[in-house]
Amino acid sequence: MLVPLVVFVFVEELLFKLLVEVEPQDIVVIIDIISIILSVFVGFQSMIAGLGNTLSQNNEIGGSTGFLLSILLLIAGITVLASKGAKGMLIFSMLLYAIGGLLGFVGAGSYSDLVIWSVISLLFAVLLLLQIRKIH
Repeated sequence: MLVPLVVFVFVEELLFKLLVEVEPQDIVVIIDIISIILSVFVGFQSMIAGLGNTLSQNNEIGGSTGFLLSILLLIAGITVLASKGAKGMLIFSMLLYAIGGLLGFVGAGSYSDLVIWSVISLLFAVLLLLQIRKIH
């Protein structure tokens, strides 16, 4: 639980500091790089949580939901990277972040780290919304 909390605090502090000091286009690039790197970490952690759910036969879906969140983070990050500032693609990525965050909250169960990853995903959605309003 400590590692996701440290990552969450670091990401939150970094993004809000950058939101004030950096150009809007740079924020979008920073969000997508963090998203792609975070998707790998969330994916591996979710696979282990899913294996734990399967071995303990507790009928929870936290691991599967976390893996789905990691796929959505990866797709949204790649879409933001490929968008080059196109409003429609940024909106699509924002929706993927929002859907992933909500799915994570719904399916967390005993996988409490998934709540932290969901908050980060929703934070990315809000930051993208702010950047879309600034850019366009």
